[in-house]
Amino acid sequence: MTDPQSLQADSTTEFEQLRPRLFGVAYRILGVVADAEDVVQETWIAWQAADRTGVAAPSAYLTKVVSNRALNRLRDTRRRREDYVGPWLPEPLDTSRRPDEAAEIADSVSYALMVMLEQLTPLERAAFVLREVFDVPTAEVAESLASTPAAVRQLVARARAHLTERDRAYDVDPSAHQRIARAFLVALAGGDLDGATALLAPDVVLVTDGGGVRRAALRPIEGPDRVLRFAVGLATKNPGYTVEVRELNGVPSAVIRRGEEVTTMHLRIVDGRVDRIFLVRNPGKLGDLGLTPNPG
Repeated sequence: MTDPQSLQADSTTEFEQLRPRLFGVAYRILGVVADAEDVVQETWIAWQAADRTGVAAPSAYLTKVVSNRALNRLRDTRRRREDYVGPWLPEPLDTSRRPDEAAEIADSVSYALMVMLEQLTPLERAAFVLREVFDVPTAEVAESLASTPAAVRQLVARARAHLTERDRAYDVDPSAHQRIARAFLVALAGGDLDGATALLAPDVVLVTDGGGVRRAALRPIEGPDRVLRFAVGLATKNPGYTVEVRELNGVPSAVIRRGEEVTTMHLRIVDGRVDRIFLVRNPGKLGDLGLTPNPG
């Protein structure tokens, strides 16, 4: 007869091995690190309380639980975001400090695509994440979403069409993104404005999320001159700032700091140039960076 303590230890080991994957599912569906961590913890509690004797595939079972909980939370938070001040951007994930999650993020969901996922309905987003990112079989996705395989295929098709229409960078070459993003960020940090301008697309757009807490543009800023002027002004109006190139969401990004103010800069690369810049300034979204305030 199997020792209950041994069964408990086995279930804990199984869950911990799957934790990075479960967090990856929850984060992609929610776009908020703390919410994703909460959902994973709720899934752990449910796993401990469940009758696991009939669970033949823990990965499939736990993926179903975590995706259901994440979907329910997304529906609730979407309603609460209606009063948000300015554009709502996803919370950055500091993959430089999370090697396990970095493996789950790499080559699948960049920050730019996380932004695009915000355009999908909750069901489209969950179906797309499970089927296209994690390669969960259609039948299992249908079971997770209390749907049918035919309905899941329609959800995924709509999501892909929506993303393809809006995001030309969906299948960006990771090595090219790394090279161009780092070159732009180094030029900007070093004050090489000509070099930075040369890497901007003619139709570049900058989106800022301050959440009503930090200074931010309430509408997108368009065009290389206006975009660069805003980005540079953000720094020059805050003397004593520092710029650090750091891996966020698996690709080079910038962490701009002055005292207690922190901004993350994320880039989308299309045809060898930066065509979208996302600035996250809301301090409530920067907890995963693990920063202490700079003096200043």
